[in-house]
Amino acid sequence: MNMIPVCAVRTHQSGAFDAHNNTLQARIQCGFEDVCYALIGQIVNRRLLAVRVQPTGFLFVNSPIEAPVLIEKVKSDWRSGDAETVKASLLADIHGASDPMQINEAVYTEIVVNPALQRMRLYFPDAYNALAGGDLTRKLEFEKQNSARKRVSSR
Repeated sequence: MNMIPVCAVRTHQSGAFDAHNNTLQARIQCGFEDVCYALIGQIVNRRLLAVRVQPTGFLFVNSPIEAPVLIEKVKSDWRSGDAETVKASLLADIHGASDPMQINEAVYTEIVVNPALQRMRLYFPDAYNALAGGDLTRKLEFEKQNSARKRVSSR
């Protein structure tokens, strides 16, 4: 799925600037559609985030409530999708076939391949266990990283 550069900014009466800490405190209310949008993104391994904070401190709202075109795009991409479609999409992510941003391999692995492996292991354990070739190499590295994280967090 291609990203649609739609950003809507919601204004709220409840925002307040804290001059002492140089921060803006605002309250964002997410609707049911925002939650569904994010959940679909979780299932299909896409960064469908209704609200996100940029490292620059900006708050971006990509809400299907504010921009209904987002709903139509998700429906267009996934309406006819079944389990095999999701599995094929996850395999394409693992293969590195859907890198539209042309980012370096380490970053792509961290934000696309590893989450796809995590979902593949959860949704399609037989396919996950049957990975071979370069996919098996990625799987083994993924499992090695997970084991290392578990050891660190258990200390």
